[in-house]
Amino acid sequence: MNKPMAQQTVVSWVIEQLRQLAHNPKTHLGMGDVRVTQGYLDDLEEQANKQFQNKIVDAWEDGAQSEHRAHVNGKADKSSLDYYNETYGNNQNK
Repeated sequence: MNKPMAQQTVVSWVIEQLRQLAHNPKTHLGMGDVRVTQGYLDDLEEQANKQFQNKIVDAWEDGAQSEHRAHVNGKADKSSLDYYNETYGNNQNK
C-alpha cells in the first residue's frame, strides 16, 4: 500500500521501492534475493534526493510563512532553495 508522500519518509519510500522488486518476476531471484542494476540504484537515489529536497523546501516555506519571513539567525531572508543548498548541498550534479 502506497502512502501519500506527505505521510511517508523518504527512507520508507526507498525501502518500499526495493521491496517491490521482490514481487517483480524480472528482478526476483528467489530466496528473497533480487537483481538490482546500478542504473536502477542511481535513478532511485536521484528520486529520493529530489523528494527529500522537496520536503525540506516545503518545511522551510511553512516555517517562513508562520514567521512572516523574519530574519533567520540574524541574516536577511533567503529562499527555501537557498536554505536547502546551503544546508545539504546541491545534489543535482550527482
